[in-house]
Amino acid sequence: MVVDDNYALCRFIKLVLQNEFRVSAVAIEVNLNSADPNYGIEHMAKNLGIDKHNLYRYVKDYFDQSPTDLLLTARLERARGLIENADIPVSKVAYDCGFNNVSYFNRSLKNITA
Repeated sequence: MVVDDNYALCRFIKLVLQNEFRVSAVAIEVNLNSADPNYGIEHMAKNLGIDKHNLYRYVKDYFDQSPTDLLLTARLERARGLIENADIPVSKVAYDCGFNNVSYFNRSLKNITA
């Protein structure tokens, strides 16, 4: 019985560590690539070695957002930091944070600060 309990505990610890690793991998992936305007969910899934469906399920479970929203949030957080701490024109901040459209950037930034 003790062997079974130890085995179950080891399996549980392994699953916890795998999930923590995946959470870290997703966060690192998003932060490393969020400035690239061509980076999207397809790239994220490919770089993490999973399909888009499983990426969506995983990100939704652990981040409580869709992968698209997670990427947008990362871009906007980076932009907010640049706006607050640097004397850079808003249009340059938008392009440096992965936005191709300054109007969309302004609307998105306004939505999270409202």
